[in-house]
Amino acid sequence: MVGFWLASVAGAGADCLSPVLESVFPPEIRVGREGETRSITLFGEDLGFDPIWRNPGESSRCHSQVWVRPEGGGEADWKVAAGQSEADGAELAPGEGSRTWVRVDLSGPSWSQEPGRLEFVVVRGILRTDGTLQEAVRSEPRRVAVVETVSYVLAISGLNPPAVRPGSPGLLVTLAGQFGWESEVFMDGERIRDAVVQPGLGRIGVLLSADQLARPGPHVLQVRDPVGAVSNEAIFHVEAPTAPGRVSPDQLKQGGGQ
Repeated sequence: MVGFWLASVAGAGADCLSPVLESVFPPEIRVGREGETRSITLFGEDLGFDPIWRNPGESSRCHSQVWVRPEGGGEADWKVAAGQSEADGAELAPGEGSRTWVRVDLSGPSWSQEPGRLEFVVVRGILRTDGTLQEAVRSEPRRVAVVETVSYVLAISGLNPPAVRPGSPGLLVTLAGQFGWESEVFMDGERIRDAVVQPGLGRIGVLLSADQLARPGPHVLQVRDPVGAVSNEAIFHVEAPTAPGRVSPDQLKQGGGQ
């Protein structure tokens, strides 16, 4: 997987900064079949991922890994969920300000095959020459439920721009909010094919075509996940634009659920 990488703070052993794992989204993943992938985003501070963390022998630097195990498991049950496991992978990237995020992909036949709960931690330490991590510090665990039917909701909190003049050429519209990696955007019930999903940054960029912008009036935007989660509705107007980045309360409709 092609990823973006966040530079860590150099240090040795006890000098590694303690990672703070604040939250995980989505809080649930659906039970899957062998070969399916489930993607989650871990948010926190000082997660400390380094573009050279894969390379053994860099003993002067702290490196980070995501570890995962079934809830209630022992120390021997922790497995590397980022980068070094054949079944799993990670995309690591900076957030905004001091908040950072980590994408972790869990693929069968490992973690998502039956209901239960998973625990995730971010571990920092020195990478040994055999590729294993000599742990120095770790975060508090965060948990994700593995369920038959998800109950979490997605959320649209704003549009930029929220309106455009009729007859405009293609336009990039950014949706701000809380989304998953598999999220798709729909306009008036039709899926928008040109979309860039960035859950770690809390946004999705969609390209609206000239044909879509040729129809004056209000248009309903909604985000959906293939597993059944949906967002509230946001109204995008094809008319004289309002102030960029502003969405009035009546432009956002309550929604969510299945």
